[in-house]
Amino acid sequence: MSKRSLSDNSDGSDQDDAQSTADDQEIAAKKRRLVAFETVRLLSVTGVNDIDDKKAKVQAYKLSEALRHKNKQLKIKEREIERLRQRQMTDENTSCTINRHWNN
Repeated sequence: MSKRSLSDNSDGSDQDDAQSTADDQEIAAKKRRLVAFETVRLLSVTGVNDIDDKKAKVQAYKLSEALRHKNKQLKIKEREIERLRQRQMTDENTSCTINRHWNN
């Protein structure tokens, strides 16, 4: 859809409308490509115990994935804390040096 109103399109060409429609279709196609689903493989089930076993395996897998994600985030935070500690030590050393020269 064009940003111009119909009264502004006095030359009678539909080129802007065609371009706008093509842009809208391209945006819609990009949005469709961004959606991704995790594939789930369903296996045959012979009884309630199989369902419980498979459910337990899926839950364990999801918990392990959540744990991996949290561990990764924890490592990132630890690296950031270490970087900030190093920066603080550098800033304190610089401040001490400046104070020492200022007082002399």
